[in-house]
Amino acid sequence: MAPLTSCPSNIADFPRGRFGRAEVGFTVVQMVAEFRALRASVVRLWTAQQPYSGAPELDDLIRFNEAIDQAIAESLVRYTHEIDETRERFLAILGHDLRNPLGAIATSTRFLLDVGALTPEQTTLIRGVETAGERMTRLVGDSLDLALTRFGDGLPVRRARADVGPIIRGVVAEVRAS
Repeated sequence: MAPLTSCPSNIADFPRGRFGRAEVGFTVVQMVAEFRALRASVVRLWTAQQPYSGAPELDDLIRFNEAIDQAIAESLVRYTHEIDETRERFLAILGHDLRNPLGAIATSTRFLLDVGALTPEQTTLIRGVETAGERMTRLVGDSLDLALTRFGDGLPVRRARADVGPIIRGVVAEVRAS
């Protein structure tokens, strides 16, 4: 067998496309299958060139397999980083884009309740919308906090005593209204 003289010794030297595998829609299974096929093809072509003649060729094959395993490991790290980054970016954009409509809902419901001249049924419905808007605003804030923790900032924790009874009753009322 001929030695692997043209095989890069560092994964950084392997050619790459413009986009990472995650960015073009590869799954982890597809990415690992790509490396498996590469390994099988290279070994098949390599062994077809020359018959096996001893330990040096086996050492070359072992080094090749180690290089492929290293490439898989580094590709998985890069792949998971790309996926995590995309997920966090999505959460941050979603949270940011939801704040404006939620602000409009809060302002509108407060205005309608302050103006008055509503029937009791209308007041109940508008208070339900107001409560749901407040909950959504807290959920969006929590989502943004979570996204920020992924970008390196800590998760803000505020300890406070709370009576969960009103919280649970509010959730139940909201579910009943929907």
